[in-house]
Amino acid sequence: MLQALGLSFFISPLALGTALASASIFRTETALMSLFALLPAAAGMSLGRHYVRRISAAAFKRWFLVAMFLISLASFVKAIR
Repeated sequence: MLQALGLSFFISPLALGTALASASIFRTETALMSLFALLPAAAGMSLGRHYVRRISAAAFKRWFLVAMFLISLASFVKAIR
């Protein structure tokens, strides 16, 4: 499951960028910035693999879901302000 999430977070922006580029919506500057934004995703996947080896999969999944909840909560609070 964790590898599937990592691949999804890495591949989805590539697919979106390809779709935007084929529709001539993506500019070169935007494409380069988006490409650089994939670096944290790759680093997160690598870091995640390291921690999965050190903690149980259930604990990793729990902390991942907690982090996703906190990110969602922050987005929600920002949206209602």
